[in-house]
Amino acid sequence: GLLDPRAHGNQLEFATPSLAGRFYQLEYKSDPAAPNWIALGDAVAGTGAPLNMSVQIDLSTNGFFRVRIIHPMD
Repeated sequence: GLLDPRAHGNQLEFATPSLAGRFYQLEYKSDPAAPNWIALGDAVAGTGAPLNMSVQIDLSTNGFFRVRIIHPMD
């Protein structure tokens, strides 16, 4: 889940728990019924500590965010 989400101007900032050896991809969509999520930026490597993330937002529209966990190829 998202930890401590907060808006600073047009930036949404939050943290997410992480595990070493996993990657975390921030994703967005404007409509929860839309079939596809849009990746925002590059995936971030987990460290075992919370990862701080931020994204620019448009305060005049609604949007939905998630962090997808990506397991590395074995």
